[in-house]
Amino acid sequence: MSEPSTTETVVPADEVYATATELFNKKDNLNLEKVFSKYLKSSYDYRLWRLYLSYTRRLDLKSEQVLDVFYFVLNHFEHGYDNYEFITEAVDELEKGDLAESSKNEKIRRIYQQFLRIPMARLSQLWASYEAWEISVNRMSAKSILEQHQPFYLNALSVYQKMATGIQKDAYFGVLDVEVENLLKLPKKEHRSRLLAVFSYFEGRVASTEALEVLKTIYVEDCYDPVGDAGRLRRLASSSVLLSYWFSFNYKADFFNLKEKAHFALTAVNFLNYQIQFQGLATFRAEFDRICATFPEAVTPHLHIFAAETEHPIESRRAYEIMVKAHEKFGDNSLLNEKFLELLIRNNDADNLTVFFRKLAKTEKMYDMMLDYEFRRGSFVRYKELLLRKQEALKNREMLERNEGGRAGSRAAGTQGVVSSCMGSFEYLDLTFKGQIDIRRILKKLPKVPEEENLFVDVSINKLIELIQKVN
Repeated sequence: MSEPSTTETVVPADEVYATATELFNKKDNLNLEKVFSKYLKSSYDYRLWRLYLSYTRRLDLKSEQVLDVFYFVLNHFEHGYDNYEFITEAVDELEKGDLAESSKNEKIRRIYQQFLRIPMARLSQLWASYEAWEISVNRMSAKSILEQHQPFYLNALSVYQKMATGIQKDAYFGVLDVEVENLLKLPKKEHRSRLLAVFSYFEGRVASTEALEVLKTIYVEDCYDPVGDAGRLRRLASSSVLLSYWFSFNYKADFFNLKEKAHFALTAVNFLNYQIQFQGLATFRAEFDRICATFPEAVTPHLHIFAAETEHPIESRRAYEIMVKAHEKFGDNSLLNEKFLELLIRNNDADNLTVFFRKLAKTEKMYDMMLDYEFRRGSFVRYKELLLRKQEALKNREMLERNEGGRAGSRAAGTQGVVSSCMGSFEYLDLTFKGQIDIRRILKKLPKVPEEENLFVDVSINKLIELIQKVN
C-alpha cells in the first residue's frame, strides 16, 4: 500500500469523498489508492479519512502496520476537532497488539495525554476513558498522574466549549476569534501549525474561502512563498476579486484582472493605487493614460477622481487638468462635481471656484461646501447670496441627485471585523464589492402620476430612498 502524497486540488471535498466511496464499494483498490494518493494528505475531511481506515482494514496488514496507519491518521489530525473515534480505535489496536506491557502502556498514555490537551468533541468522554485506563493500570499511581494532566484537559475543554457552536455550524469567524488568542498557550511554532490546520479544515468545508485566505496571510506568517506558491496564488486571485487585490498588495505583485467587467471601476482604482505605491509616479501616470485609452467605455469618473486626488499633493495643476477633462467626458455627475469642487477649495483657487460653481450642476452637499468656503475664507456677501440660492434650488427641485451608495460602516468585531475593514480599504467612494439593488433606478422607472394624485409629491426622494434601504 503506497503512502498518500500531498497534492493541491480544487476538487470539492464532497466530490472526492463520493468518488472514493464509489470505488471503495466496487472494491476497485487500484483507483481508490490513486484517489487517496492524490487528495488524502491535503484533506481534513474526516469522512475521507474514515474511509481510508476502512480500506486499510481490508488489507492483510501486520499489527505494526495497522498501528502505523493509526499514527499516520493521528499525526495528520494533531489539531483536529473530531478525533475521538480515531483515538479510541488506536488505543484499542494497541491494547490487542503484541507489544510488551510496559511499551504498550507508554504508547497508550502518550496518545491520551497528547490529545486531552486538544479542544475537540467528546473530550469529557475521552477523559473518562483515560481515567478508567490509568486506574486499571495502577490504582496507586493513577491519582498523581491524573492530577498532573487534569488542568490541561480542563483548559482544552473550556476552549472547545467557546468554539463548539461555531465548529458545528462551520461559522469559522467565531472559531478563529478563539484560536488566534492562543488560549492553549502553545509555543509560537506550534500555534502556527495549529492555525494552519484550522484554516485548512474550514477551507475544505465552506464554499467561499476568500475571507479565510485573507486571514491566513495575516495571522500565519509566511503561509505562502510568493515564488514557490506563485501558481496557487494566481489561481486563487483569478477566482476572487478581493484576493486579486489583497495578494497584489500583500506580495507586491500584480494579480489584478482588468478584463473582469463586474468590478472594473473598482479594480482600475486599486490597480492605480498599487502602481503609485510600488511602481512609482511615472508608471502610475502611464497606466492611467493606458487604461483611459484601452477601456474608454468602461472607465468611470471614479478613476479620474482617484488620479486627481493622487496627483494633487504632487502637482496640483495636473490634478486640476484631470478633473477638467473628466467633466468634459462625463458631464454633470454628482461625485465628480463634488470632488471637483473639493479640489478647487483645497487649492483655494478662488477664480476657477467661482466659475465652475456657477457652471456645474450642484448637489446639496456642494452648496454646503461652498457656503462653508465663503463663510470662512471668501466673501460674506456671497455667503448670504448662497444661503438664499440654496433654498431656492431646494424649493424648485433643482439639486443634482447625489449618489448615496457606498460602504456602510461595519460594526463587525474580531476576525470578521478584520476582513470587513480590509474590504473597506479597497472600496472607493460608492464602489463596493457587493452588488446592491439600485433603488434610484427602480424609482425612476415607475410610471408618472398626475401631481394631484401623487401621494409622494412633497416627499424628499432622498428620504424615501433612505426609508426603503432601512426596510431592506
